[in-house]
Amino acid sequence: MKKTVISFVILALSISVSGANNDNKNRQPADSTVVEALKMIRSDSLFSYMQHLQDFDTRFMLAPNRREIASSIMSKFLSFGFTEVRLDSFLCYTAHAYDTLTWQYNVEARIPGSVYPDHEMIIMGHYDSYVEGSIGDNPFLLAPGANDNASGVATLLECARVIMKMGYQPRKTMVFLATAAEELMFSGDSGAKHYAQQASNNNRKLGMIINNDMIAWNNGNCELTMSYPENHVHMSTLAIHVLETYTTLNHTYSNFGTFADLSPFIDLGYHGIYFMESFSPSFYPYYHSIFDVVDHLDSLYHAEITKVNLAMLMHYDLINIDAAITEIFDIPTDNCTGSVFPSIVIANFGSDTITSLNIVCMINKKDSLVLPWTGSLAFLDSQLVKLPEIPFHLLNENELVITLENINNKQDQCMSNNTMSYTFGKALPTPKEVKLRIRLDANPHETTWSIKDASGKTVYSGGPYANPNHLINKTMTLDEGCYTFTIYDEGGDGFNAPGHFLLYYGSNNKIFSGIDFGYKAQTQFDVGNTLSNSNIETSEYINFYPNPIKKKGVIEFEIINETMVKASIYNLIGIKVDDIINQVFEPGFHRVTFNSEDLKTGLYIISLNLEDKMVTKKLIKQ
Repeated sequence: MKKTVISFVILALSISVSGANNDNKNRQPADSTVVEALKMIRSDSLFSYMQHLQDFDTRFMLAPNRREIASSIMSKFLSFGFTEVRLDSFLCYTAHAYDTLTWQYNVEARIPGSVYPDHEMIIMGHYDSYVEGSIGDNPFLLAPGANDNASGVATLLECARVIMKMGYQPRKTMVFLATAAEELMFSGDSGAKHYAQQASNNNRKLGMIINNDMIAWNNGNCELTMSYPENHVHMSTLAIHVLETYTTLNHTYSNFGTFADLSPFIDLGYHGIYFMESFSPSFYPYYHSIFDVVDHLDSLYHAEITKVNLAMLMHYDLINIDAAITEIFDIPTDNCTGSVFPSIVIANFGSDTITSLNIVCMINKKDSLVLPWTGSLAFLDSQLVKLPEIPFHLLNENELVITLENINNKQDQCMSNNTMSYTFGKALPTPKEVKLRIRLDANPHETTWSIKDASGKTVYSGGPYANPNHLINKTMTLDEGCYTFTIYDEGGDGFNAPGHFLLYYGSNNKIFSGIDFGYKAQTQFDVGNTLSNSNIETSEYINFYPNPIKKKGVIEFEIINETMVKASIYNLIGIKVDDIINQVFEPGFHRVTFNSEDLKTGLYIISLNLEDKMVTKKLIKQ
């Protein structure tokens, strides 16, 4: 683990989750092939690999024995029966305390996939070590690094041994990577950076990367710490599935602020997960010291983490159908319109190309809207999907839940990444006068903003701007109603410090603010408190007929209060083809007829919204 990671550990946000989980709704059963493979993992083998690396006395990246260490790791792979093993040599410049240029050596062993050789999976860990802090400690002479990070290398070696021992022929290519030059990566280059850049240059399809760093010291929690970017949640859901299905471990999520050797892969758009032992309530006491030796480590605990690695590798290899939602956006943080137009990103992490699926949307646990999607989504491809308007009954707190179902008319093999939710609030009431303050950053030409009324008309806007770090103040007077404020950053990184924005009223009553918001931030606000008397009650009676329909259709509903009623017809790709109803109705029973003669023969979706109730049904046009 790199020299500076301890500061991130101390500041880390950690959320502990028990390994036991009673929600088995999306749980896949254990796979018999995986079970047999995990039985072959041996704690004494792990201990032996770590002891072998510790016996070099030092594995400091600038010590003269660095090629000898890499060659010994290479020999381990060859002894398992690997035929594709290589030393990946690269020139590494290290600055600051060690201003030098050296040759460094990653060790790569691979098993080509039998069906999808271009689809690759990587397990990795760095083999160099470091000591610091004590008078007389010299990393050139002694840096045993048993936990940091002989443990990570031991895991990838044991996974490799088991795969070869059982004669498992992967469908996707498996890569076992021991990386060099991690400990001083903030002072210069690293093996992971070199390898990731080469992979990107060669357009390699790296579907899953697991990085192991310090995974053999058990502080008593029997807990595995996971870290991953927010949009890599499919990695964590797979990890949690195998952890809870095949091991005795608990798990924790932590935001370290860095992903060590995984970072250069993430920066280049690859997906992965970072594994580390538990550091709460105490961190490894022998970190970066001459006392980081195997005698302080727990090889049985280490074996459980190795099981997570091997099970993830095999499950990922076996998955054909795996659709995932990786992002929901285009939803204001607060709402006063009672409808949203969300966009989602869907991705394919399975081997088979996805050609069809259903997008199921539900707000506040009310009736769901089912939107069929068709297309062609290859392995690791993703696509932006803009959904139609979803009306709903506005609460103080609202939750949109979107689920992908019926993938290629089959059940998804990894359902834990099929669902994503987004929570948003009810818009704040404001006076007619609102104010906007923007402190621009060094790229003012990237910043624009707008305020639109409920009809979508822009009533105020600004940008792009010309003067870096300039302060913008704007006072606006608005009529009563619901308004949408949106701020854009063309660069996709919001504002750099000290840049920021603040939408407010009065002297300093915040409506919305932000700094790091990506490409866009959006909210709604309610001028004149128009929502204060909007509590509408409806009965349970809603009916559509006939179905199938030839010419005329009927919608019946009964309401208790005066209510805005909307009804629309959508085609199978979610495009609105007809508005049937869009008006306010008095309390009582209502029957509305509509004409379907302009619709082509086929399947449609009809949606009815009565403010607090939304009903959707499939409609067959004959």
